[in-house]
Amino acid sequence: MFKKNTKSIISKSLVILMIIMTLLSYMPAGISPLIKNAEAAEDDSINNLINEAIKNNCESYMSGTPVDVQWGNFSSYDIYILAKAGTNFINFKYEGLSLAERAEILIDETIANEGTPASSNSKRVAQDYITAEILGETEKAAVLLNILKDRQKESGEFDQGDYTIYNNLPAYDLLARSDVLTKSGISIDNAVIYILDNQDTTGAWPWPTEFNDFMVTNQAVRVLKAAENYSTVTPSAIQSAIDSGVTWLKSNQQDDGSFVAGYDDAVTDTSEMIYTLIKLGENPMELKSSKGNSSTDFMMKGAYINGSFGNVTSTTWALDAYMQLKAIGFTGGENNSDSGTDKPVISPTETFKVNVAVIGKDGEVIYGPRKVSVSSSDKYGATALGALDVTGLDCKIIDIDGLFVKEIDGQENEGMSGWMYAVNGKVPSVSASLKAINKGDEILWWYSTSAMGKAPAWPDSSTGGTIVTNPNPTMNDLVVAVIDTEKRISFDDVDDSLSWARDAIEILAGNGIIDGTGSGFEPHRSITRAEFIKIIVKALNLETKEASGDLFDDVDESEWFTDFIECAFENKIIAGDPDGKFRPNDVISRNEIAVILSRIIDKEKLLENYDLWYQDTEDIPEWAEAGVKFALKANLMKGYEDNSFKGTQPLTRAEAAVVIYRYLTNNF
Repeated sequence: MFKKNTKSIISKSLVILMIIMTLLSYMPAGISPLIKNAEAAEDDSINNLINEAIKNNCESYMSGTPVDVQWGNFSSYDIYILAKAGTNFINFKYEGLSLAERAEILIDETIANEGTPASSNSKRVAQDYITAEILGETEKAAVLLNILKDRQKESGEFDQGDYTIYNNLPAYDLLARSDVLTKSGISIDNAVIYILDNQDTTGAWPWPTEFNDFMVTNQAVRVLKAAENYSTVTPSAIQSAIDSGVTWLKSNQQDDGSFVAGYDDAVTDTSEMIYTLIKLGENPMELKSSKGNSSTDFMMKGAYINGSFGNVTSTTWALDAYMQLKAIGFTGGENNSDSGTDKPVISPTETFKVNVAVIGKDGEVIYGPRKVSVSSSDKYGATALGALDVTGLDCKIIDIDGLFVKEIDGQENEGMSGWMYAVNGKVPSVSASLKAINKGDEILWWYSTSAMGKAPAWPDSSTGGTIVTNPNPTMNDLVVAVIDTEKRISFDDVDDSLSWARDAIEILAGNGIIDGTGSGFEPHRSITRAEFIKIIVKALNLETKEASGDLFDDVDESEWFTDFIECAFENKIIAGDPDGKFRPNDVISRNEIAVILSRIIDKEKLLENYDLWYQDTEDIPEWAEAGVKFALKANLMKGYEDNSFKGTQPLTRAEAAVVIYRYLTNNF
């Protein structure tokens, strides 16, 4: 172990480092956050807080937070928790790559570096393993699991050396979490003995006392609990270690119900404790401070402050805690929080009918639409997964600290393609096993193979296995074109100097959404109002009809753009000028484009409490403000390096192509 003077220096250094990191976590991130008052958070339900946590981390990624496993940045574990919550990573990209794609880069690095001086520590290997599993990368997951198996020593360590317990215990905990610890061939006895040998006399981990760590102690308790029935170590020794560890953990509860040890982050420590209590079969609501507050009180009222849970790490831990609580029936409502005798809400047995349809990878209707009966007493309860189960379809459901559909009717997830679900046309932010459903709901499962990620239209049982779209779409039911990224048309004047726009231009052209001009593509020319409206109509897959030419004074029926303009007007995408003109040949401004984009979907939820932060915000006219907010919030448009929006400036044809491409590859 360490010499005393070394321990003292390290201990003081850790304290200073923790203080610095805590301060850094509250420094401005360089962009205006979504402001939400702390008082308002008190009324948030578990679902709302889950959504806020997902949104915060996805926005953090899109604003440039690295995926590099450094403290406060993203690791594969953060991506695992987002995946567990049902996040559609296709919708959140930075520099052209989604979070899932970044995770795969980490996974590939770990595999490639094994056995070299750059080998990853066991914690990262285990994080990459569970992430590979949940992303459907089963072959890579098997490689990573074998790395851990090969590394385990008779002493129980994966990694050896000072501080490696901070890698070894998380690795064991992650294996227990993924339910493979006792099935992988890893020695359970060696793991248990290693953990027992490193427990301090206080009951905490690791040894010695001045390095006691709240997170590692939680991990040790959970691993011992998972291993107790699979080890030849005396059961009383394991139980005694668990009991003393839990006693130490509980001694760190604060007046507000949170748990904090030393200079730790309250959200992270409290989230860890909630997970541990649930694993031990204890109710987090019943463990209260001297002031009568529980950990759930803190998570509902004190974790989410001014639109933030802290940095990426604390947000991930909060998201995990909320999902753990939701899984035991806690909602955050009045039924959960009044007295120390409250139990998690368990719904009484109820049977009702819902509508189910399943669409395969080629657009074929595999099942339904038809009514099925679901019950809270079913295998998967009255959930979206339960509705799928009662159809009788041949399904493979995997359990990776949560239930996920891997295959339906012989069609298995592959890479980033796979089964998704929607309830009443909306894609939930939680896994199907956690999504409660109600009488009359429409539950649609479909195999997603495109970059769109949007739920297809509800199939008509009379179509004989084809998907029908609404022939008269409203603004809440517009049918966007599904783009095939393999189809491309190139232009001589779109070369490598336009690499930032080349894919968008060529793919949109290949899909018939955007056209050349007869003189190439003319990427640097400002796009006209008529040209942009034509692109919008094609992108939305709207049906045009023979135009009358009498809507606008300056739009004659003989013009090439008249059909498109009248179609956009009928669908309330455009309104024209007060003087009865449309100005089809004028260039279109950034303000005008933002407003048009905001009219084609229900944007209210996206704009809630969203503030503009550009230096020229005051120059944005009132009629364009909501549209600009939407375009920025949805990441369809961006500002300039001088922190301005320049709303009156026109867009070039290349810039317009990128905006439309972003819209088509976004999921609202």
